[in-house]
Parts: sequence; structure tokens; C-alpha cells
Amino acid sequence: MSSHESEDRTIIPATSRATTMNGKKGGKSKRNKPLTLKSMPQKRRKSLNDVIYESICERTIIAQKRSCIEMAQAKIKFTKDLLELGINSTDEVKAMVTEHFSDK
Repeated sequence: MSSHESEDRTIIPATSRATTMNGKKGGKSKRNKPLTLKSMPQKRRKSLNDVIYESICERTIIAQKRSCIEMAQAKIKFTKDLLELGINSTDEVKAMVTEHFSDK
């Protein structure tokens, strides 16, 4: 018999060994368990109607701001035009507008 045949070695799987290669005790393996993150509160999923409504509201607000700015610019231009024409009072403007529409 050779010395190779006489040795009876049993192979122990790494997970059941008491110590690891560096001599420290190994903990139980968690590889079979799925990784978990810290539990977060569940967010309510938005419905399609909510998303559409929010985007419409957002666009409306932007449009309102834009139209307010445009209205203010138009009023300033109108006032400048009136001053250039020599019209200083609202009574003169009313008379001019009524005269314009009464002809038609």
C-alpha cells in the first residue's frame, strides 16, 4: 500500500468549519438570504389622472404668469402711446374709444 492510499481524508465544506483560513471564527453565512434595505414607507402611486391634472395645473400657472407679464407690458406700451399722442386723462381715452365704435 502506498502512503497516498492509506490516508483517509474527509473534506469538510467551508460553511461548516469552525474557523476560517485566518483563524477567526466564521459567522453563519447569509448568502442564501436576499439582501434587504432599510424599510421605507410605501409611497402611494399616482394615478394617470393625477399626473395629467398636475401637469395641466403647472402649465396653466406658467401661462398665467406669462400672460400677466405680457398684460403689464401691453399696458405700459399703451400708456406710453397715449402720452406720445398727448392724451393724459382717462376721459379722453373713453371719448376716443366711444367715438371709434359709434362710427361702425
